[in-house]
Amino acid sequence: MITQKLIFEKLLHNLMQIVMENAGSQKGLLFLEKSGYLFLAAESTVEPEKLIVLPFVNIDECPDLPVSVINYVQTTGESVVLNDATNEGLFTSDRYIVEHRPKSILAMPVIYQGKLTGILYQENRSLVGAFTRDRLQVLSLLCAQISISIENASLYKDLQQSKAREREKATQLEAALHQLQNTQLQLVQSQKMSSLGQMVAGIAHEINNPVNFIKGNMDHASSYSHDLLHLIHLYQQYYPNPVNEIENQIDAIDLEFLSEDLPKTLHSMKIGAKRISDIVRTMSNFSRVDAMEMQPADIHEGLDSTLMILQHRLKAQPHRPTIEIIKEYGNLPPVECFLGLLNQVFMNILANSIDAIEDRIGSGEWGVGSGKSPTPHSVLGLKPQAIPTPCIRIRTEVIDNLQVAIHIIDNGPGMTEEVRCKLFNPFFTTKPVGKGTGIGLSISHQIVVEKHGGKISCISAPGEGTEFIIEIPITHQNRENPALSGVKAM
Repeated sequence: MITQKLIFEKLLHNLMQIVMENAGSQKGLLFLEKSGYLFLAAESTVEPEKLIVLPFVNIDECPDLPVSVINYVQTTGESVVLNDATNEGLFTSDRYIVEHRPKSILAMPVIYQGKLTGILYQENRSLVGAFTRDRLQVLSLLCAQISISIENASLYKDLQQSKAREREKATQLEAALHQLQNTQLQLVQSQKMSSLGQMVAGIAHEINNPVNFIKGNMDHASSYSHDLLHLIHLYQQYYPNPVNEIENQIDAIDLEFLSEDLPKTLHSMKIGAKRISDIVRTMSNFSRVDAMEMQPADIHEGLDSTLMILQHRLKAQPHRPTIEIIKEYGNLPPVECFLGLLNQVFMNILANSIDAIEDRIGSGEWGVGSGKSPTPHSVLGLKPQAIPTPCIRIRTEVIDNLQVAIHIIDNGPGMTEEVRCKLFNPFFTTKPVGKGTGIGLSISHQIVVEKHGGKISCISAPGEGTEFIIEIPITHQNRENPALSGVKAM
């Protein structure tokens, strides 16, 4: 890459080469002015032949220079032409002239728009009167060209520096915006999880008390009903001919059916109470608001709890058939993770898959009982006739005994490449106003990448559905605890 420094050095090199070719000198120096001081910028000699561009050396640090000549030109702005420097003029006592005894000396100011920008110095140590009138005219023109070239180079340098500063400012603003968005996401995430944790804790407390009371009394109710039914059976055995009033009541309540159905009813109630307890436990496991450190967890349990939460959205609706869930669970080991946070990732992706499928249904591709098959997703691996209804496929696997991969695949409408590339950008959404915030997948990306050191990717194309792939390490022994940074672990 060509830098500003290289461009400027090449410019000075070319200028000095042209001057030496036209001046008839044996040595040439170019001084440039900066902030009121003169700096030696280039040096050229014929014997030995060399042309050096110097890194701007202050003339006070260069003792072997005709200082009095240079100072005179800087002070007066006039040229100095010496045909026999050791014997004429004001500078015969200059230490440099006394020591080196040059014959001809020329020092010309380089002026741009009335301002001194440099000094061109030339000398010939063997020839008296080397700098003739013709050469002075040529050098005068060259000095004018040098002043313009140096000024243009300076302007170009300033422009490049200005562009670099603007790029740096833009980079800083972009980084600040990204940080602001991340902070906003973290605040939303923290508030969301805090609210969810409080809600779950409140629901669990309010539901568990009556449910535990019911469960605790179901065994007693079953025992009591068994005893009462046994007692009635004994009465029927020893008093087979009851009075008419009892006989009529036996017929009215259908005692035989009641005796068979009551134990079943009590058993169903017991199952129902257990089901309520399981749902409450699932909600608590889903949020895991108290997990501050990674813990070994069952990924399938997280997926199942998420599916239970979404069960109401998967059931058949008046406008669509049931969304089928195809589970292809591999043999996964316990995974060190924040399961509550991963459950949010599963929730965001599965909810988006359901939304996508419903959008496809809304387009008329599926109808209740229509049996019409959508265009199959290439990664689904299913033939068209095998997908008569909308479905979501969940597949898990172990990769190289180091990572687990979770594939969530839907046969919705898919998306364009432009949309796919923006999926994980904060606040990007294709949903109508009021139906999407654009933070779900961005938070999911943070959870997978920053919290778990994993990867999340998406494969999709219009008409071919969508596949999300989540890859996370099985263990994090060599990783710094991510709970100390990034999205807070709730």
